[in-house]
Amino acid sequence: MGNKVKQLIDEHIVAQGVDPKVPPISILDKDFEKEVGAVKSKKSQALEMEHAVRFHIEKHYNEDPAFYKKLSERLKEILDAFRDNWEALAEELRKFIRETRKGREEDQTGLDPKTQAPFLGILLDEYRKKPDEQKMKDFCEAVVDMVEHIRQEIRVVDFWRSRHAQDLLRTWIINEVDDRNLIPFEKQERLADRFVELAKALHLRLIKS
Repeated sequence: MGNKVKQLIDEHIVAQGVDPKVPPISILDKDFEKEVGAVKSKKSQALEMEHAVRFHIEKHYNEDPAFYKKLSERLKEILDAFRDNWEALAEELRKFIRETRKGREEDQTGLDPKTQAPFLGILLDEYRKKPDEQKMKDFCEAVVDMVEHIRQEIRVVDFWRSRHAQDLLRTWIINEVDDRNLIPFEKQERLADRFVELAKALHLRLIKS
């Protein structure tokens, strides 16, 4: 999450008497809305929901950086738009949390939202332009092939303890991205680093699927 966004949210929550270091009830908990609804004050409800959804975004950020970055930006927009209008803020946060609970859903790309789409999100983030139809098709095909290769590599015993194995994977990613002409050369090394970091965060999903 952007440091400025996190700092603004933290400062606001602390100022209102909520300790952001204390884990809130998970927004995925089946009793979440019941717990929040039991709080009488709309202000307190809003603060509890704000704290809970921020905690959720931070906890899962590494699993899909592009997706959760958008969520953190959307949260800031809601806070800015409804600041001090506690009733409206509570209602907007309630809607936002319901959407957030769904996570990334399958879209027109056809990519698996849990294992493939997060890699596409990083690729698009590094591309930093809206791809045309052919470029998006190229991106999706590349992600399918690259994720399959990454999946096979990280299944090797003690892969994450071997710096050499990880460097070989980074080099492979750079070469693959370069051969497919997906993004400019100066961005390829950073993309490879981000792909490897994401693969580590999604390790269990990738090796089980």
